[in-house]
Amino acid sequence: MAEIEATNSGYQILWLEYNLTIKVSRLTVHKDGHVTAFVKVSVKDKDKSYTLLPAAQFNLSAPLTRKQLANSLTEKNSSIPWHDVIDYLCREIQEKAWIGEPGETLTITDEDEIIKPVYLLEPIIMQGVPSVIFGDKGVHKTILSLLFSICIYLPWRDNPFNLQTTSHKAIVGMLDWESDRRLTKFNVQRLLKGQELTYCDLNYRRCKLPLADDIEQVSTFLDDKKTNFVLIDSLGAACGGDLMKPEQALRFFEALRSLNRTALIIAQTSKGDEGKKSIFGSTYFQYYSRNIFELKKSADVIDKDETRVALFHTEGNYSGKYDPIGFRLTFSPDSIKVEREAVDFREFLDKVNRQQQLLEILKDGALTNTEIADKLQISQINVRAVTKRLADKKRIVKTESGAWGLLI
Repeated sequence: MAEIEATNSGYQILWLEYNLTIKVSRLTVHKDGHVTAFVKVSVKDKDKSYTLLPAAQFNLSAPLTRKQLANSLTEKNSSIPWHDVIDYLCREIQEKAWIGEPGETLTITDEDEIIKPVYLLEPIIMQGVPSVIFGDKGVHKTILSLLFSICIYLPWRDNPFNLQTTSHKAIVGMLDWESDRRLTKFNVQRLLKGQELTYCDLNYRRCKLPLADDIEQVSTFLDDKKTNFVLIDSLGAACGGDLMKPEQALRFFEALRSLNRTALIIAQTSKGDEGKKSIFGSTYFQYYSRNIFELKKSADVIDKDETRVALFHTEGNYSGKYDPIGFRLTFSPDSIKVEREAVDFREFLDKVNRQQQLLEILKDGALTNTEIADKLQISQINVRAVTKRLADKKRIVKTESGAWGLLI
């Protein structure tokens, strides 16, 4: 009897009596209903496995194709009833492909315990969904993402960054389109030394093809390493093609979903018509990402070996917006020390909402509507809207002179 088990990329079928393994990946159901897939056939003889058929694409719905495949395998190993095996393979895989993901009925009552989303690293990495860090070149997105990966690998529960981890170690995989293993190892070594840590495992794979075109090999790598978290550096190269086209985003997230792992994705930045920055490319990148942060560098730099950055939570499908998180990075030839620090909003004034901006500039003294409009570069109508909201919240008050001041 054959045993069929689902894998991240498709299915694996085992015939123990024949020491036979068939791996099926990249299943595609076409518009007319026919099913194609990549098929790899291996047999085990004593302690060694032999590939009888390297991964190749077949039309599982075509009788002639099935017959030709069975005949070809019979020439290589006549001890296995290949016609029966291939007929079984095509029948079972086609049925699973046509059915797709099985549905279920969710019975939900108001008495059920509310199970909140789990974070591998709160608030940055939410379990089971794609989280994204985007920003301009040179803001150290990769450095911080590697640090976050170290935190969830250990897990570093008493880390000095006030980021909450789970009690379970995450097995980290990194898919790298930007750098190489030598430079990645160099950065991890410096981060470990800077934080006075001694050890970290990082399952690393350098990638060249877009994720959707390399999903079989990537999935095998992540499966073999038993990873449950993947760091993707970076989104543009992992997609390939014209990022402004929706198809590229849809292909990427379909491939990512098939990996069935928590992901942190490093992305580039773009600026919209109103100056608001977002993930570069089609708006589908924003829609399909579930937890998004922009990383921004402070322009206020005194020491050339020191950088101050802040993470701003721009999108959260399953939570409210978290407060900005500030970091100071101190670089030396052999270490990178990272410290958590409070965010001075006046360094990042363009990244906070109008209400927070107004609260910050009022720290220097009361302002009239005209002065507020000039400093925030907004219309008088918007000034009235912002001041009303803050006054309703009892955060500001109008003075006798008619200017707005902080309510202490």
